[in-house]
Amino acid sequence: MPAIGFKYPEGDKIIFEDILGIENKLDVERMGIYTPALREMAKVRESDRKPSVTELLNGTCQAYLERTRDYYIDPQEQAFALLGTTHHKVLEENASESDAEQEVELWGITGIADLYDSKTKNLVDYKSTGAFKASKVLGLDFYLANDPTGEVYKRSGRWGRESQRKLRDTGRIQRKQT
Repeated sequence: MPAIGFKYPEGDKIIFEDILGIENKLDVERMGIYTPALREMAKVRESDRKPSVTELLNGTCQAYLERTRDYYIDPQEQAFALLGTTHHKVLEENASESDAEQEVELWGITGIADLYDSKTKNLVDYKSTGAFKASKVLGLDFYLANDPTGEVYKRSGRWGRESQRKLRDTGRIQRKQT
């Protein structure tokens, strides 16, 4: 029982069939993401497949529940997954046949090596990340300030509540004090 639909930012839900079918019932204004991106995000794997290394990184309980219970995806949290998938696809198209993705399986667990460079004998795993996460790893802090235009959020989300003044990155970054 894989994912069956998406959650709107305020909590309402819509099933994939209501987006992907002939009559698209998606409220794009409320969702904040357009149909082509949601169609790509809606491509879910069969739940009766062998487990993958990436899936097992989530933890046993999460992996089990995602295979046995219906659930909805928050598309706002899938933006980097979509970016990563596209990134992988472009790099795979430009790899030589001998070095492209290599599927592996051991003890019933599957995995795909993004690239094996036969010349250097290096195994490569592509990753995408944002500046915020990268700065945190490097021990840096971002400074946010109220948007100088006075704009407010039109709907609530992880970034802020509806009617709250928008925050902008000030461009100031400094190492955390320890």
